[in-house]
Parts: sequence; C-alpha cells; structure tokens
Amino acid sequence: MKPDSSTNQIVLRDATAHDASFVDWLTRTVMESYVSKTWSGTAERNAYFEKNKFDRASTKIIQMNGKDIGRLSLIRSKDSLVLDNIHLLPEFQGKGIGTKIIEQVMNDAHAQGQSVALQVLRVNPAAKLYLKMGFKIYKQDAERLYLRTEPD
Repeated sequence: MKPDSSTNQIVLRDATAHDASFVDWLTRTVMESYVSKTWSGTAERNAYFEKNKFDRASTKIIQMNGKDIGRLSLIRSKDSLVLDNIHLLPEFQGKGIGTKIIEQVMNDAHAQGQSVALQVLRVNPAAKLYLKMGFKIYKQDAERLYLRTEPD
C-alpha cells in the first residue's frame, strides 16, 4: 500500500521473524475481550489464539509514520482473497485507518476478479463496519459470521 496523501503516512511492510512477538501480543490485546465473551473455556480461547498467531508468509505490518500500529494477514487463492486478520492498536482504532486498508484490499482483489472473504466473531463490533462496507453474510454459526464481497 502506498502512503496516503494526509500528514499521516500509512504503509504496509513485509513482516519479518522479529515481528512475531508484536503480532501475537497485538492479537491478544485487541481480541481478548471478544474471545472471552465468545468462549468461557480456556481450551477454546487458547485454540483461537493459536489459530490466529503470527504467520510471516501471510502477514504485513501496518505502520503509521514509521511506527508499527497493526497487522494485516491475507490468504490468496485462485479466485478469492481471505482477509484473515486485521488488528490495530486500540489508540489507532476508529480513525478510518482500517477502513482505508480494507477498501484498498477490496479494490485490488475486485480489479483482479476476486472476491474478498472474512470471518468475524459475532460479538466484535467490527462486524457492523464490514456489513456497512458491502460485505454480505454467506454463512453463520453460534460464534462467527462469514462474510464475502464480490467484484462488480
């Protein structure tokens, strides 16, 4: 992603092995309350964090003005792009940063004829944002909504 035109430059950089502790800490920091509301058992909560731990191959680090502020994890297939994780430090949430990144991901995927899919915990307020951005529910279960947006 290119720097934006405002005074705050948002870039995505390739993750390195040194980012593992930041990404895993960030995931716990951002998701702990939603995970605890979703699963009461320690085993289920631990399984969530294990599934969402750092994966260098799919992760980009979100930076603002050179500071690491989040993570974006994408998994590509032939005809779709899975937005596996997007997490921002709490002080950077609600400022439109995540929305801009997701819009860029959607635009890039749709330009290549790919859908964009994601899943979100039902208790996570980000679900409302995704629906507002044009994602549609294609499946749901007790814990999650499964969303997708198709190219025009």
